[in-house]
Amino acid sequence: MGMDGRASKACGTAEGGAPAAVRATATTGADAREDPALTVVVITLGRESLYPLLHGVLEQETGFPFEVLLIANGPLDLGRLPPEGVRVVREEAGRGYSYYRNRGIAESRGRIVAYVDDDVTLPDRGWLRRLAGPIIRGEEEATTGGARIPLGQGYFADLVSLLGFPAGGALGWENVWPVDENGHTPKICTCNCAATREALLEVGGFDEGMVYGGEDVYLSEMLLGRGKRIRFVEDAYVMHGARDGFLDFVRWQVRRGRNVFEMKEAGIIRARQVGGRIKRTWIILRRVWGTGRFLPMLGVLCLEQACLAWGYAAQRAESRRGRARGARVYRQ
Repeated sequence: MGMDGRASKACGTAEGGAPAAVRATATTGADAREDPALTVVVITLGRESLYPLLHGVLEQETGFPFEVLLIANGPLDLGRLPPEGVRVVREEAGRGYSYYRNRGIAESRGRIVAYVDDDVTLPDRGWLRRLAGPIIRGEEEATTGGARIPLGQGYFADLVSLLGFPAGGALGWENVWPVDENGHTPKICTCNCAATREALLEVGGFDEGMVYGGEDVYLSEMLLGRGKRIRFVEDAYVMHGARDGFLDFVRWQVRRGRNVFEMKEAGIIRARQVGGRIKRTWIILRRVWGTGRFLPMLGVLCLEQACLAWGYAAQRAESRRGRARGARVYRQ
């Protein structure tokens, strides 16, 4: 099945080409800004980091009107939300990343939809202007910014951050995904990105059958398959906290292994992704060569691969047994 068929089958479409997740939903909170050019979508499980993030988004100096849309599938302290400028859409937990991102498309009022995760912080008041700038100016239909993780947050945390996830981490975007001379990249990262609503609807939104993540890989392939370009905006980065828990790391990598199987089933595994992974591994080892981090990092890379294989095999076994896949929500 081609990409167009895959997008239609995976997401389903409502009248007008909208994702199947489009439906009436009650909203609470303050009214949105009038006639926004852009909607910032934040999907939240109710983390503590959400509240300062929302204030940081509303303080952005853009030169264009925008709104903030909160897709909440976890507990919220309404008293800590900004008094104005945030629309809240309540959703039940357990529907999967792609479903909630499609809800963001469905409920957005702006012609541009930007996504930022609830566990990041913004570097300044110009982040949104820089991220959306190429789209506002009519140069691009999609942009993405990286996420930076400063080193020095703990020995194990630094090793994990140097793996380059999410969105480049402590390794840097260009060391994980290529960027050409015009600033275009084959990957969009949904923790920090923007695209026209029209482009998102044209490719059918996100694949709601992929419940373990990978929605950014799917969207990237759908955009590229339609001949669209993704601009990497280097100075539109966000700051991301380091992962410092060993068991959390193992669970994360097993989940990623399950998602690799889902991506294979969706037919979106490409040679450039495999080649990029090999390049990333070489860059990581070269960076720590001759330091006390080399052998521990080699161990982390081996553990990563073992967990990926474990998750892949588990998901393959479940698929063969014909079990219905229950959608889950995981910590990003």
